[in-house]
Amino acid sequence: MEEWRIEEEVIIAINHSCVDGEDQVSLQPRAFLLLGDREKALLQNPVPIDFNAQSHTGKLDWDVDLVRERVRLLQVMHSLQQPLVLLVVDKELYDYTDLVEEISVHWPPECVLSYQLDKCVLQCWDTALYREIGHVVVEQSLSGYLPNNGIKTNGVDEPLHFQEQSQLVKKLIQKIDHIINHLQNATSSELLDEILRQCWLLVCRLRLPPTEDIERDILTLDIQWQLIQTLTTQVETALNFA
Repeated sequence: MEEWRIEEEVIIAINHSCVDGEDQVSLQPRAFLLLGDREKALLQNPVPIDFNAQSHTGKLDWDVDLVRERVRLLQVMHSLQQPLVLLVVDKELYDYTDLVEEISVHWPPECVLSYQLDKCVLQCWDTALYREIGHVVVEQSLSGYLPNNGIKTNGVDEPLHFQEQSQLVKKLIQKIDHIINHLQNATSSELLDEILRQCWLLVCRLRLPPTEDIERDILTLDIQWQLIQTLTTQVETALNFA
């Protein structure tokens, strides 16, 4: 059986995406296109697939252009990473068969990972979701620094200062997500693309573990945030004169 490795940060990001504003698990279908290094069989970045309201047929509708843009933005920063695997959350509760077929038209997945959110269980299935064809190893590199976003891995509580730091980072990421969602619905331009790229870079930096040189990290984040604010102001000014 084949073996895939998935970075722990990917699982953390998925857990974060599956938790609502009140830190409650959101019960709705979720799926992610995972990018990574095929030679190393390593999955490194998730691209969320947003579903629209289900029709009376129960079909999961999604925006292929939005997913394509998210993939493009990630590949700006990680040019060597390719879409490799589709991850679906709680396949026992939702029918993802049509989604797998539709995704395969644009980014044929090598397999489908099923993630049981409540049990933190990952399984590797064929694209027909019929049989298991491999197993998944989580590369645990961040558990000592980042929160588990509502899914406990042990019985030890986080220190208070880590909880406060985690909440601050979480709120900042949510604000940036709002900016990204707004810009993705706007008319494309080089300036908007640059703002989106800087937002993605800032989110990635926020999700990195702390380093010994915290002052340098804070300065880097502050400069990047100021750049985003400057670019956003330029867009607002241009729109006012349009």
